[in-house]
Amino acid sequence: MTKNTKNGLFVLLLTVGVLLSCAPSSVLVETNYEIGQPLVANVGDVMIVIRASSKRSFGDQLAQGMANQPVIRSESFTRTLTYTGKNESTIKIAYREFSGVNNLENARPAYSLDLEYDLLPAGNTPITYRDIQIEVIDATSSQIEFKVINDNGLTGN
Repeated sequence: MTKNTKNGLFVLLLTVGVLLSCAPSSVLVETNYEIGQPLVANVGDVMIVIRASSKRSFGDQLAQGMANQPVIRSESFTRTLTYTGKNESTIKIAYREFSGVNNLENARPAYSLDLEYDLLPAGNTPITYRDIQIEVIDATSSQIEFKVINDNGLTGN
């Protein structure tokens, strides 16, 4: 190979690397519900799961490798709502979020919060936490029936 050929190949590879680094990382959002469809959860069951996974572009991975940093191929961020019961006219729900890198959960400390909502005396009760709007159809001390009425576009609806 001549020096000009080597230089041309290097410039070509560098250009391809730069172009690939401009490619966006992809994000996939997975949920366990459909908007408006009734669901049932028992005490201790996860009611809602939202997992956002992002994959790094090849260019991002190449840049990380060249900078002697660990190459991150994918990251996930999971949010869950778990039914924890009912006390008189108040329902209890636990919120938890955690993240992972390269399919290893808890790459950072998990965050959780205990929530309480008062049920309306008659009819369905709307409740909201962050982007999720839920309508509680019925709740007992052991089970909840509900439907997601809005998730602010998380599922593309």
